[in-house]
Amino acid sequence: MKYAVLNTPEADTNIDEAFRYIHERSPMAAKRWLQGLYKSIDNLELLPRRYAVAPESETLGEELRHFIYKSYRIIFRVEESAKIVRIVHVRHSARLPLGEDDPDAQ
Repeated sequence: MKYAVLNTPEADTNIDEAFRYIHERSPMAAKRWLQGLYKSIDNLELLPRRYAVAPESETLGEELRHFIYKSYRIIFRVEESAKIVRIVHVRHSARLPLGEDDPDAQ
């Protein structure tokens, strides 16, 4: 069974900020990055638990999973009962884990 894949408002903001950053340097690269990102995110509709548990899971007290797209970590939760994969954050992989550099981020 397929999962619905949804972004939180925060994840949408993260994606927009990353896109604008890349776009300032290379508009064509930004377009390719965004298309590839959404294609990768859409692939979560099948077998989302194939990805590793994110290090933030323990500190935030919930099971989060993640995968890397280019130099960005896509952090998500699987809501099994509703068959939803919810993208909670998109962040550059060089940043500290979620919650360590911004205590209000979730």
